[in-house]
Amino acid sequence: MAGGRPRFVSLPPKEMEDLGKEMLAWIKLNKPIHLCQWYTIEKGFTYNEWKSFIQIPESLPYYEQALKLVGMKYLDGTVDKSIAQRFLRVYFKDLKEEENDQLEYESKLRSREASTVSEDAIIRHDAMMSQIRSLQTDRKRASKTINDAQ
Repeated sequence: MAGGRPRFVSLPPKEMEDLGKEMLAWIKLNKPIHLCQWYTIEKGFTYNEWKSFIQIPESLPYYEQALKLVGMKYLDGTVDKSIAQRFLRVYFKDLKEEENDQLEYESKLRSREASTVSEDAIIRHDAMMSQIRSLQTDRKRASKTINDAQ
């Protein structure tokens, strides 16, 4: 028989909403700098239980509001700037999406630029290939002349 705390899947919808409201009230009162202060320390949920909780439609609006409430601590100077910078993408998903989109755009642009050859480079390549062909032709003629003379 398995021991320990039962696995958390979800609570009934009304209880999930009540839990979300409780979370918001606690955050407003205690002003944590990370949501785990509520879900782990205050409520005793594991990280996996928390991940399950935030996927449930009834709790999602509360979770998103909680993210913004906690995230404000990272903008208002409560949290040291060097630490705050690391967490902005956690608490502000729209910032994360924008940064990811920008990185993807820049990556595609670099890739396109790397695969695009300038007109000048094509002209120089063609000139070099012409010189090589001319040198090869000259060598063949010289070699044939030497062979014919023998």
